[in-house]
Amino acid sequence: DVVNLFYGFVSGPDNLPKKFQGEEITHKLQKAQHIILGVEYDISNFITTNIEGYYKRFSQLTNLNRNKMFDDNGDNADKPDVLKKDFIIEKGYATGIDFSLKFDHKQVYIWAVYSLAWVQMEDEFIEYYPHYDRRHNVNLVSSYTFGSGRNWKVSVRYNFGSGFPFTKTQGFYEKLTFPDGINADYTIENGDLGIIYADINTGRLPNYHRFDINLNRDFLLGRYTRLVVDVGITNLFDRKNIFYIDRITGEIIYQLPFMPSLGVRFYF
Repeated sequence: DVVNLFYGFVSGPDNLPKKFQGEEITHKLQKAQHIILGVEYDISNFITTNIEGYYKRFSQLTNLNRNKMFDDNGDNADKPDVLKKDFIIEKGYATGIDFSLKFDHKQVYIWAVYSLAWVQMEDEFIEYYPHYDRRHNVNLVSSYTFGSGRNWKVSVRYNFGSGFPFTKTQGFYEKLTFPDGINADYTIENGDLGIIYADINTGRLPNYHRFDINLNRDFLLGRYTRLVVDVGITNLFDRKNIFYIDRITGEIIYQLPFMPSLGVRFYF
């Protein structure tokens, strides 16, 4: 779960604790309240700048229960919900500020954005940074239209992101499962590989960089038909951005490599 593609739950799962931090849970919905304040200013006819600040308070969120130790059945009726439910209640906040600058004149378009953000969550036991907490994020987009009929366009995009949080591995040990209960002989049993984790999400992955380039040509074939050809390269500098690391083998899986592409669209 180093870099997530999708993260979500049903709005009201049933398997939740009855209390959170000593207070009764009266509903199952996830709730948040937020405030956004921004200002936009036209520096000139071609240049616009924008700044926005925001604060979002998550008063009730649902998450997988990483502290689950017992099955939720009659045998464990005396155990607290936070140790046996599939899901738990959390609260937290997200806050940050966004700066943007846009230039749009004739054939040239430039758009630049910088975001500074913090996200922090809290459950029954700890406060932590979720795995989608990214402190710095930069997006630069530019395009230039040229040719006798303005039918050529070259565009570039650069994205920088500081590292996402992840939980470090402190060590490994032999995990004995005692399949035969108290009759198991631990002196001859072969255990599984157990992992000793550091505090949750106290590590940070390397920074993310990606530079894409695209060339577009628009062919007008008739009054109602045209053909558009796109040639592009994703991750032009072949930056090795981490997608996943296998804790056991140390194998690193990277995101998109240097990847050329060709696309053709026909409109009629």
